[in-house]
Amino acid sequence: SETKMKAVSLLTLAAGASAATTISADDPGFLYGGRFDMSDPKAPRFDYSGVHIEATFSGTSLSVHFADNDYSQNLYNIFVDSDLVGVVQTTAGADQVYPVTSSLADGWHSLFIEKRTEAMLGSGTFKGLELDDGAALGDTPGLPKRNMWF
Repeated sequence: SETKMKAVSLLTLAAGASAATTISADDPGFLYGGRFDMSDPKAPRFDYSGVHIEATFSGTSLSVHFADNDYSQNLYNIFVDSDLVGVVQTTAGADQVYPVTSSLADGWHSLFIEKRTEAMLGSGTFKGLELDDGAALGDTPGLPKRNMWF
């Protein structure tokens, strides 16, 4: 009957959909480099180009969650395993999740997110990641042996 077909279709769609694992920006697996305003650890804010976020994660897909102020439209380089896999252009005033890739080999991957746009074009806020269902962040990437502070 038509009712059974609808029920089977909905069940099939639900079974095929996989829930994402949300990783908050305050997870200890993130390493932040550059000038960040960490007054809200779940939503670190930043302005300058070159600030970056590093992590290791498991799974086959990656989405990033940014919130930008009302006038900014920032660009971010997204590197996975040292390869540029995408450039995310945010929407001014939006608080949204941006899909980056869903075609990674299953396993552990390194992540490097870098802000490309200058501070005069607006600030950004990092809210975290969305990964495959059951995926996780690994240990915090190691700090470099030498740093230059100014």
